[in-house]
Amino acid sequence: MSTSKHQPLFLKYRPQKIADLIAQDSVKETLVNAIENNKIVNAYLLTGPRGSGKTSTARIIAKSLNCLNNGGEPTVNPCGECESCLGIINSSSVDVTEIDAASHGGVDDARELIEKVNMASITGKFRIYIIDEVHMLSTAAFNALLKVIEEPPAKVIFVLATTEEDKVPKTISSRCQNLKFKPITVNEASARLHYVAEREAINIDGDAIAMIAEHADGAMRDALGLLDQLSVFSKPDAPVNEARVLEILGLIPADELNAVTQSILKRDAENLLEQLNTLLAHGKDPIAITNELSEHLLGLLENISKASPAAKFTSLIELAKQEQVENFEIVQILDSLNSLSLAFKNTTQSKNVLKAWLIKVCHRADILVVKDLLGRIEKLESGKPVAKPQAAPHVQAAAPQAVKASAPSPAPAAGAPSPSPKPEVAKPSPAPSTSSSENFLDHLSPGSKGMYISSQARLVKVEGTIAQMQMPNKFKFLKAKLESRAAELLEAINKSSGGNVETINIEVVEAVTEAASNP
Repeated sequence: MSTSKHQPLFLKYRPQKIADLIAQDSVKETLVNAIENNKIVNAYLLTGPRGSGKTSTARIIAKSLNCLNNGGEPTVNPCGECESCLGIINSSSVDVTEIDAASHGGVDDARELIEKVNMASITGKFRIYIIDEVHMLSTAAFNALLKVIEEPPAKVIFVLATTEEDKVPKTISSRCQNLKFKPITVNEASARLHYVAEREAINIDGDAIAMIAEHADGAMRDALGLLDQLSVFSKPDAPVNEARVLEILGLIPADELNAVTQSILKRDAENLLEQLNTLLAHGKDPIAITNELSEHLLGLLENISKASPAAKFTSLIELAKQEQVENFEIVQILDSLNSLSLAFKNTTQSKNVLKAWLIKVCHRADILVVKDLLGRIEKLESGKPVAKPQAAPHVQAAAPQAVKASAPSPAPAAGAPSPSPKPEVAKPSPAPSTSSSENFLDHLSPGSKGMYISSQARLVKVEGTIAQMQMPNKFKFLKAKLESRAAELLEAINKSSGGNVETINIEVVEAVTEAASNP
C-alpha cells in the first residue's frame, strides 16, 4: 500500500491569488487597482496581526507580477502552473528572495542583499525581495536598506511584512505603500473552517468549529492548524465535539469556569479553594487558569449589558444581580487578575500565589474597610431596639443654636466687673459624629449602600439644604457612580434626619475627615 506525505491544511488552503484573501477587502482592492492600472510601486509594507495573511499576500504579489501566462504582464489571476508561479509556490524561484529578518537581521545580511539587487530577473519580469518580520532588522541594517529602497534599480520590488509596525523606522515606512491587515473575525474564520472541513470530509460539529475560531484569535493559520490536529479524531459516526477541542487545547470547561466565578461573586472562599485545588490536581497551569478566568469575567462583563446574553453567562448574570455585584466591581477583579499575571513572573510558588491572590479577590476589601464596616453594623444592630431615628434632626437644629450662643454680649459699663462666663448656657448641643450621622445607610437599597461603602465615602456635614460628602482620591473613579445615585442618597438623608436636604456635594480628598463637626 502506497503512502504519501500529509500536506498540512494551512499550506493546502493557503490563498493563491488576490481573490482568495479572507477578510482583507481594502488590501484586495488596493492590489487589484494597482495591477489593472499599472501602478506598481517599488516597495510595499504589509502590517497586521499574525496569521492574517501577510506572507501569503507577499507571495501572491510576486506571482501576480511574474506570471508568464499573461504575455509577461502583471495579472490579478496568476495561473499557478507556469514555471514562475510553481517556483514561487515551491520556494525555489530564482527571481523571488525570501528573508526572515528574525534570523538574518544583521547589517552583513543587508549588505549581501544589496549586492544582489542589481542582478537582472531570469524567468519573470521583476526581481522581488520579501523580508518577513522586518522590524527585527538592526538599526545598521535598516540604514543600509534605506538607500536601495529610496532609489531602487528598475524592475526591483521590495515587500516588507511585520506584526509590529511601530518598530519600523519612519524613514522606511514613509517610502512604502502600506497595506494594513486586520484580524479575521470569529464568523469569517468559522465559515472558512466549515468549508475546509467539508472539502476534507472532517466530521466536526458547529460548536467545536466556533471554539476553534474563537481560540485562534484572528489567526487563520492557527485555526487551520488546530483543525488539522483534530481531524485525526474524526469518525463518520462520531463528530469531533467541544469536549475534544477543550482536551486538545488544555482549556477549562465553561461549567468549571462558571463555578469558580460563582464562588468569587458570592465571596465563598472555601468553595473557591476546593475548585482551585481540583483544577491544579488535573494539571491546569496557574497562569492558564488566571488567563482563562480573566477572559470569562470579561465575557460576563460584556454580556451583562446585552439584551440577549450568551447562554453560558445567564446564570452568572442572575447571580451578580442577586449579590448586588455591579460592573465596576467586576472591573476591579479583572484589574487584580492582571496584577496577578505580572506577579507570576517574580515567583517560583505560582500555585500558592494563585490561591492566596484569588482568596484576596474573593473578599475584595482591605482589612481596615472590613473592620470599619463590621463596627458600624454592630452599632446599628445593638441600637435598633432602643434607638430612634428622630435623634438625627439635631444635625440641622445645631446650626442656629450655635450661632445664637456665640453672639457677643453687651459691653460692660466702664469700671464694672466683667461678667463671669456661662459655658453651660452658651454651649450648643454636641454635633453628631460622622458615624452617627450615617444612620441614613439603613434607608438605602443594598446596591447603593454597597456603592457608598466601597467608595469609602463619608457624610462630613449637613449645612442647611446641602450635604457635604468626602471620598478618598484612590476611589475617585467611583465619584460619577455615586453622583448618579444622588436622588436616593438625598431621600435617605432626609428620612434619617427629618430635614430638607436638596443638594449633595462630593469632594475628592487625599484623607477623608473621620469625624464631622456641624457648624
